[in-house]
Amino acid sequence: KDNANYMRYMNIRASNAACLSIKELVARDIIQRYVDASKRISIAIPSQEEWALFLGITRESLSRGLSALRKEKLVSTAVNELNIDDLQGLSVYSVQEESFFSN
Repeated sequence: KDNANYMRYMNIRASNAACLSIKELVARDIIQRYVDASKRISIAIPSQEEWALFLGITRESLSRGLSALRKEKLVSTAVNELNIDDLQGLSVYSVQEESFFSN
């Protein structure tokens, strides 16, 4: 599991270097967390501070990215929980959408 988390971390860092928008970066991570959580629509998330640190962005940027996704009614959030309200809509922002929907 530690090796998988490290690989995921490195993949995210590489994505940052590829200049994904914050919204794309957050959406991509949400899709990955959804897959990691056995495709449950409601997934546990860390605090915004921890999540932002993991993504290599500021907490404020993460908050703006989540707000944009909420405004589009793609996700809704509660304390340490995220609900995916429109999985297909969310996948539009995720570069992993092709491999995700092929399963």
